[in-house]
Parts: sequence; structure tokens; C-alpha cells
Amino acid sequence: TYTSDLIYHFQRMIESEFEAFRDASADFKANVKYQDYLAARVNVITRAFSSQPTVEGMLWGRSDDMKDLDVSEELAMYETSNPLDHLDSGDTRSTFQLRAMCPLLDMYNSHPNPNARWKFDSETSSYIVTASETIPSKHSIVVSYGKYSEGHLFAKYGYINGDGSSVMEASVAVFHRLLGDVGLGRQFSPLPFDLWDGDSAVVAVDSRAKDSMEIQAKELLRYLTFDDGYEECIVMSAKAASRADEELKLLKFRHLIRLANNRQSWIVQIPAADPNALPNQPAEPSTEKAARKKGKLGIAATGIISMCRLLSLTVEDFEGNAIHHLRNELREPPAPLSIGKQGNALEYRAMSCVVRLGNAALGRYGGYENDESQFEVGTREWAATVIRKGEVRALGMLLQTAARESKRLKKAAKPGTPGMFVREEGSCPIEYSMPLLELIKRD
Repeated sequence: TYTSDLIYHFQRMIESEFEAFRDASADFKANVKYQDYLAARVNVITRAFSSQPTVEGMLWGRSDDMKDLDVSEELAMYETSNPLDHLDSGDTRSTFQLRAMCPLLDMYNSHPNPNARWKFDSETSSYIVTASETIPSKHSIVVSYGKYSEGHLFAKYGYINGDGSSVMEASVAVFHRLLGDVGLGRQFSPLPFDLWDGDSAVVAVDSRAKDSMEIQAKELLRYLTFDDGYEECIVMSAKAASRADEELKLLKFRHLIRLANNRQSWIVQIPAADPNALPNQPAEPSTEKAARKKGKLGIAATGIISMCRLLSLTVEDFEGNAIHHLRNELREPPAPLSIGKQGNALEYRAMSCVVRLGNAALGRYGGYENDESQFEVGTREWAATVIRKGEVRALGMLLQTAARESKRLKKAAKPGTPGMFVREEGSCPIEYSMPLLELIKRD
């Protein structure tokens, strides 16, 4: 599921760091055990706060080999803590940030509606926490770490609020695992940043990354085995994409490889169920609780719909210029392809594609208990159940919306309208699409 993937990537991030340190340092390899590194790293991930560098702060605890360094020279050594900013001796920008461990401040949990705020005071090199409202006795004191979904809170910090105050996300990447933008930004990616992040400098792709991409390409083929819009399955030739439908399918595969690691093409997000929820506090009268304004229903799935339009294209779309359009888009810098609504037939096939992926994604959750009331609030079992329930709700809303639109478009179509064919049961044999793997290697 989406959150289990986040947890996996956080684990892999720490493991990869540990492996890199072992490769770089014989002393590290001989003296540091993984469990010790894991404990230290988790503490930094979950308890470090941003701060601005100060002269007084930089002078604390200086080692002998750094005593002659200018402060700006020392700051330049910590460049990776803010990779897009660079310092030289004449650079005084305050945008460069460091991270600092701060006992006591790290005891406060995060909430979208905090009742306290924190800031770093550069004059005293200290953090100041201030109540932003009157906090009654026995109420929790919470600050804000930033905007996190419940899944991100659980994967990174090990807890959730569970009161409907955070957005929920779920994934329809049912046939492959994202390897680029996995939800951790520039903290970690299984692939080199330049393969999916336009702000990164181009680096050489090592053999491990190539192997991972080849495996992922094989997984992506399954998205192209439905050939919606064609009553007969497309059988790819092993030698060349000579027919128009073959050429279009090859172009779709190339674009799909570009989209494979773009989160927006695979993640659905729904707004907070109760955006006005207050931090955890003693039980309140039901009348007051019922008076809270509920958030507006809505889903963020533009990227998923665009991706399904790509999967559902036929040579007749874009007024018969679908091949020309996709070919031109490939000449552009490798930015994610976005396809808007072109016509009712393509939209019907795209919505049917969304329904197909939504149903497959929901199948992952079968057999799991989704009643959080049987677990003690705050336990991992309770948190996991709340998250599962939220992900199922997100997928359910996506599925319901797409199914309703698909049904409307089908009903409105005149008999014999071309392009209204979709494979509602089963797919074409994957062997028909396998030659695509060889054809892309010739590029």
C-alpha cells in the first residue's frame, strides 16, 4: 500500500546510508553496528529542527582542526543540508539552513491546527516556543512540523493524529513500484535525482540504476496490455513498429517510462475529513463536536486521469494526430506529459482505466480489519487501521467519481460511436507487448 511503500523507502534510505559509510570508512565498518546507526539516525530524522547559522553557535565545540576556519568556510562544509544554496566568503544569505537537535522541543507532536508555535532565535541561538492561543489544563500542546499526510506522519514519526485533520493519500501504481520521487523529496531516491528531478545536475547512471529501470520497464508493460479503443489486441512486431497502432503504442510506452516515477501520476489525495479538528484533548459534549464544520469533499487526481488518457489513446485521437502529438512531446525536456480532455470517447476510456486501476488497488486491502475502535488509541495497530481506512476511502472516492463519469459518458454516446470499446474483463496476452522492451533499447 502507499504508506507501506513510504515505510519501505525510509528503511531503505537508512540502510543505503549505512552501506555507503561502511564502504567509505574501514573504522566505521569495524565499530558501528547497524542497530546503533539506525537508532541514531531515527533520532535525527524525527527530532531535528531547522535553524539559522550564527557566529556564536558555530564557535561552540570547535575541534582543533577547524579553529582557523572562517565561519563562512565552515558553513560551506554543511552545504548538503540545503543543496540548492551555496555559500562563499561573501555570501550572507539567511536562506541557508542547518538542522539542530533540541531536547524538550522534540517532545511536542505535530498537528495541522497547532496551539503553539516555535521559532529559532538567531541572537540567542535558541528556540522559542509560544502558545498561539489559550491552552486549557490537560490539553495537549502541539506544534506544526509542516504539511504531512497521515501516511507520512506514520512512516516518518511513528504516530498519527487520527482525528480527520490531515489529508489522506493512496496509490494506483498497482503493477510497479515508484523508484524516483518516492515521497521523500531529495532526502532519498532509489534512482539518481537527475533521472526524475529537473533541478539536479546530470550524473552518470550506474549499473544498479540501469538494472532497476529495466525491471521497472517490464512491470510497466502490464499497463499497456488492455488496448482500449481497439476491438482486436495489438500484436507488436519484434522487428519494427511499422503499423500506426504499433508506433503509437511504442510512443505511449516511452512516455509511460517517463511518468513511472512521477508521484502525481499515481497518487490520489483527498482533503482532510475534518480540517477544523482540534488537537487531542479531553472528551467534549457531542453537540459541540457535531458543530464543527466538515471539510469539502473533493479529490486531487488530475495526474492519474492524464496518465489514463495516455494509456487509452488510439491513432484517431487528437483529430487523428495522436502519433504526431506524442512524438513532439518526446522532443521536449523530460517533463511529465499532461493530456487534457480531448473528446468523449477518449474520456470514457480514460475513466474506465481509472476504474480498473482503482479496483486493482482496492484489492490490496481485502481481509484487513478496518475498525479502529477495537484497538487502544495511539497504538501502532490503531494507527495502521486508521491509515488503511483512510487509503480505502481515498480509493473509494476516486473509483466512485470515475465510475459515475464513465457511466454518464457511455449513456450519452450514440450507438456506433467509434472508440467506445474497453476491455472490462481480462487483458490482451502480455506476450503481444513484450517486443516493446527490445524496441525501446534501439533508441
